[in-house]
Amino acid sequence: SELTTFTLEARRVLEDSNIASTSAFFDNRATLRVDHSLLRNLLVNAYGEYARQDYTGSSASFDVYRLGSGATFFSSNWLRFNASAAYTGRRGNNTFAGADLDEIRGQVGVTFMR
Repeated sequence: SELTTFTLEARRVLEDSNIASTSAFFDNRATLRVDHSLLRNLLVNAYGEYARQDYTGSSASFDVYRLGSGATFFSSNWLRFNASAAYTGRRGNNTFAGADLDEIRGQVGVTFMR
């Protein structure tokens, strides 16, 4: 419907590495996001993301998964409130490049606009 927006993104970027034995890595990423206007002043969203990080000159790589959702409430033309929650998981094939991790993050915010 006209109230829902689907966004599909893909990218490949060469990033600086924070690992001493390699200088860079390729970050290959795909994201699907859905935004829906639940009410006239309430926008909700959900997204999923997959990234593959391949380190140059090394066999190290990571698979990164991210799932999240959020909402934005437009109180007036100059004030809005938002909240979001996300899960990130990272799995690697090489221990020198860092440990696997799981992260759950929540965020709330207030935005004043002029």
